[in-house]
Amino acid sequence: MKIILITLTLITTIIMTTCEEDCVTFQNIGEENIADIMSLIPLQGSYQQGTKLTVAINLPASNSYFSDPVNLLDATGDETALVVLDGDDLFVENSLTFIKGNQGEYSHWFILPYNSQTGMYELEVQITLDKLGTYSKSKYGKIYLGPSDPTACAAYLLNTQFMNIDGQYIEFTVTK
Repeated sequence: MKIILITLTLITTIIMTTCEEDCVTFQNIGEENIADIMSLIPLQGSYQQGTKLTVAINLPASNSYFSDPVNLLDATGDETALVVLDGDDLFVENSLTFIKGNQGEYSHWFILPYNSQTGMYELEVQITLDKLGTYSKSKYGKIYLGPSDPTACAAYLLNTQFMNIDGQYIEFTVTK
């Protein structure tokens, strides 16, 4: 019985480490390579409850974010990209209206469909600020393109950030 247990444990370990070693991801690494392709409009220090903000992401399928020029649609075959934003303060307890794209598995995950007319993966979400208080949200995110669960082993991983934000965070207050 002990031998069977040890054998099963070894097989599971070998399979798990083999999958990780086989994973090859092209990513834009480094502070200087972070793509400024996300926007938050209007960008202010304070808002009234009920104000509508728009988060937009426009990722050109053909780009040079990974050093060499690549067409992400051709390279991956993905008709959608997944963006994971750092933190979910902005998306919890506020109303979201999707103009382009849709909600991912979690509140700070979003799906960017490919638009063949613009040649871009696009997301546009209107956020109605219902929740009062102070917000502090990281300005960073990651866009994954690749297999069905790209966060496990993405073919392409793009580090991105919101444009026109000084410092590490988007900070503002919502009052009545």
